[in-house]
Amino acid sequence: MTDMWWLTPLLALLGALLGAFVSPWISGIVGERRAERTLVRDARIALERWNATRTGPSNVQYPGMDATLLAEVSNDAHRKFFTEHFAASLNARAALGAVRQLDDRIAKVVDVEDWRIPVESLIDLREGLAKAEMRAMAGLRSRGTALGSQSSAKRSDE
Repeated sequence: MTDMWWLTPLLALLGALLGAFVSPWISGIVGERRAERTLVRDARIALERWNATRTGPSNVQYPGMDATLLAEVSNDAHRKFFTEHFAASLNARAALGAVRQLDDRIAKVVDVEDWRIPVESLIDLREGLAKAEMRAMAGLRSRGTALGSQSSAKRSDE
């Protein structure tokens, strides 16, 4: 037997201990990235659903229908439109809020205290979500927006 007989068991023990610490850490990072990508995809879907519900019924008419029945159908169509649009707006804002830390453009829209999403910000939101998905894949976050640090600073100034 050589004088170095203890080296192999020591290296095996070191490898096992190192693997036990590194493996969960790597798995956590990969799982977090996967979860953020899922949240970004959900936000993209919610944003497009909101965009699809923006156009409501206008001037509902059917030839030969009674005017009172037509008014009732029109009122029901408008009620349904506003219910669906309001729900889609809330769902989109909630989904965007979940990924607000990944891009500043998303945070600017979510920080506005209104249930509506500005139509002018649709292109910025789409670009921000595309960038957020890339940042989520890389495991990066936008500087200064984690945990709402910018929004709380803005609100305290007001």
